Amino acid sequence: MKSGQTPGYPRFKSRDRYTTFTFKDAGRGNGAAIVAGGARVRLHGIGNVKMKQHREMEGALTTIGVTLDGDGHWYALITREVPAKPLPATGRSVGIDVGLTTFAALSNGELVANPRPLKTARIAVERALRKVSRRKRGSRRRGKARRLLAKTHAHVRNIRKDFHHKTARAIVQTYDRVAVEDLNVKGLARGCSPGPFTMRAGRGSSSSSPTKRKKLAVR
Repeated sequence: MKSGQTPGYPRFKSRDRYTTFTFKDAGRGNGAAIVAGGARVRLHGIGNVKMKQHREMEGALTTIGVTLDGDGHWYALITREVPAKPLPATGRSVGIDVGLTTFAALSNGELVANPRPLKTARIAVERALRKVSRRKRGSRRRGKARRLLAKTHAHVRNIRKDFHHKTARAIVQTYDRVAVEDLNVKGLARGCSPGPFTMRAGRGSSSSSPTKRKKLAVR
């Protein structure tokens, strides 16, 4: 093994262990395809499955992935090739310094507020955790409690992702050059007393959001 660990006995392949599969050649109609005008997705071995699009799709289809989220919802991950749409140049530059009191401080003096969805959802998360711990392992009631806990965490995760993407998009559209502080998130959370607050702010995903957006937005 790469990490130098001693391999043990093979694990039981539970049906809950693998929740994602991908058709890498869907662009040529192998394994999966979009049918019925985008209302359904055809999956090999399963058939036509009704699909709800959240926006219109553009470009040439390349791959289709299917994943089961922790809250019990199935998602189709559709990849398409689209031509680059350059943004108008602004000639502006900015540096970003992330923090704990505020989410980020820009070099022009602007401060971005720090939302804490986990703080507001803490009571619901703790209640769901207690339900899971009281249920018998392997029972249907424990499975139901686990899905409730996953749904609560998914709600917090979606709020964070929505905030990160909207903030990153606003920065990329305003500035041509963006310099972001290079943080060791794991080390910061492990070595400092406010570590839990660092993780609650979602620093791991927020630091990479402007970089991802910058790659997609060609100027």
